[in-house]
Amino acid sequence: MTLVLSRTAFVGSVTGLAVGVLAFWLSLQPLQPLDRLVYDLWVLLAASARTVQREWDVAVVGIDKKAAGALLGPGDRQIRRPLTQALSRLRELGVDTVAVDVILSDAGDPKLDDELFQEIHRFPKGKVVLACRMVFGQDRRSFQLQLPYRRFRDAGAGFGYADVVEDADSAVRRVQLAGKAATIESSGSSAPGSPPLPSLVSDQHAHVEYLALAAARAYRGWPAPRLTPSGWEGHSPEGTVLYRARTLPGEAISLVPFRRVPGRLGSLEAIALSQLLNPGVEAARYRVQLKGKLVVLGATYPECKDELKTPFSSIFGPSLVMESNVLTRDFEVLRHRSYGVEIVANCAQAALDSAFPTVLASGPHMACVGGVGVIFGAMSQALSIEAWSLRALIGGTSLALASLFAFLRFELFVSPVPMLLALALLAIVRIWAQAIREGLRKDYLQRTLSRYVSREICEAILANPELLRLPAQRVEVTVLFCDLRGFTSRSEGLKPSEVLSLIDEFLQAMASAVVEQGGVVNKFLGDGLMAFWGAPFPAPDHAARACRTGFLMLDRLAELNRRLRKTSSDLLEMGIGINSGPAVVGTVGYAERLEYTLVGDAVNVASRLQELTKVYGRPLIVGELTQAACLDQLLFRRLDRVRVRGRHEPITVFEAIREADPWMAAYEEGLAAYLDGRFQQAVSGFSRVNELAPDDVPTKLLLARSRSLQETAPDSWDGCSSS
Repeated sequence: MTLVLSRTAFVGSVTGLAVGVLAFWLSLQPLQPLDRLVYDLWVLLAASARTVQREWDVAVVGIDKKAAGALLGPGDRQIRRPLTQALSRLRELGVDTVAVDVILSDAGDPKLDDELFQEIHRFPKGKVVLACRMVFGQDRRSFQLQLPYRRFRDAGAGFGYADVVEDADSAVRRVQLAGKAATIESSGSSAPGSPPLPSLVSDQHAHVEYLALAAARAYRGWPAPRLTPSGWEGHSPEGTVLYRARTLPGEAISLVPFRRVPGRLGSLEAIALSQLLNPGVEAARYRVQLKGKLVVLGATYPECKDELKTPFSSIFGPSLVMESNVLTRDFEVLRHRSYGVEIVANCAQAALDSAFPTVLASGPHMACVGGVGVIFGAMSQALSIEAWSLRALIGGTSLALASLFAFLRFELFVSPVPMLLALALLAIVRIWAQAIREGLRKDYLQRTLSRYVSREICEAILANPELLRLPAQRVEVTVLFCDLRGFTSRSEGLKPSEVLSLIDEFLQAMASAVVEQGGVVNKFLGDGLMAFWGAPFPAPDHAARACRTGFLMLDRLAELNRRLRKTSSDLLEMGIGINSGPAVVGTVGYAERLEYTLVGDAVNVASRLQELTKVYGRPLIVGELTQAACLDQLLFRRLDRVRVRGRHEPITVFEAIREADPWMAAYEEGLAAYLDGRFQQAVSGFSRVNELAPDDVPTKLLLARSRSLQETAPDSWDGCSSS
């Protein structure tokens, strides 16, 4: 038993492992949208559940439509003045580090460029970080870096690329923290004595950072990243590793750390630039709000073309819209959109906190999925499908909650999709395997049952197996017993295997006759069998079916004898007893072995009638109730009135015949005289029949009885003989 369990558990474990690997592969490509949907939901729940422990180090100043005024052309040429005014105002309010999420790669109006140059120059060196652009090649393994306008870099501005990673559904969930540019494109000439590019150069390739990381490094005064054999490492002054980035672009990918602040989901508290520049607004309030913070400055109006889809907008739809410091949720204009400045601000705060969310690596993740598959695969072989389904449901829910907990507590995203998919695939495999097993079992049962019951009964039992455990009930049935004659002499010269083969051939022929007439083969009795009609399903013509079965059995025996005659002169004979009446039918036995059978006087009488075939020398004898039930369908010959063993009341017995012989009328006259006690007339009648049918055993038997009774007539005669 232990060996069987171990083998089935091993098979289940291997199946579960294979299913787990398949589920992991499906989650990487075909079902990746489900992965993204779960991540978006986790982000939403995490943002809703988080509480702000302290004030943020990052603030957002949005260049709204009112501040931009009528300058709504290309952003890199006509937004100089709002930027200059914003930097001037922020410097007055005590802000010393600003990340500008606006691309300024080309020269603009000389006067406006000079004003912006002067304003950047008034900040400490490197404290104004400008956005640049990455232009990837076709292979996506190298990119060209379009730096900010050289004049602004000469003013001491740092830079970082503002590009984000869009998934297949165009939503922004990830950013590339660092990369290595193959070429650098810079517009404008350098002033004499200007400082070198504020980036690291290695092997003639420039290492650049995401704008948020460059701004956080400038804000805290962290040293530049170090080049290691595996890539770049960003460190704090204390030596803490802030991030690791491989040198190839596309490999330094991190999740966007969407945070929650009071009153906002996924968005920072933002200040509209038009309000910040409004002289009527009290400056002290903004000074308290912004002093000493890292300010991310970017466009927040629709025409700026910096709208991004995020996990929040992919679920809810509304996005942040700023109009004169009024924060509203506009479902018509900016459905499914947020601004890039929010992404930069969230990443900058995460960099300052050294708390970028991470994704579980593929290797451990696949190991987890495989482990789930192995465990539940082994369980699927040991438990019923109902018990396994319940455990799979509980396990799947627990896995999903564990994934959410890991994201909330450790900011580690472990997608539950492949694990849940593995459970779903295991359920499909389990149902499919059980369906195959049930089909095979059904085929086996059908083949087996079809040998003993009719096709209709077989189909009914297979459709409703509870029929095999029917409660006891009293019903009208017809019972048939048949027994082989002359088998002893026939089997004397046969081998044991030949004896069993002959019995099997005989019983198979007899059982098939029962099944063809809609009966149930109840049991085999050595070289005979017992069958019945009328249960478990009612059959109004059960008596006629049993009699027709008797005729069919005799025909099958004749065919068998024709084949046996080729090898032996000893032919087989058999006796068939049929009786109808009420009987108690039901299932008897114990849990491991049940038998549907019937008991009662009708069964006992049928067995005795089969024994009477030896006495009367006729192959097919039926009881009076059977004869009465099908008198209008078949022909019968009354044989005698007997009192069978085990029953006090006498019964009239009949022989079922295919056609009536002329002498049978004379036999009936003689039998009537015999039953009335007129033995002299009975002798006379049976003598005439004996002359016409000298081989008729019942005639000879009753003729002998009549002569004996004529000589010693009993005091009281009821016409009944005992068997």
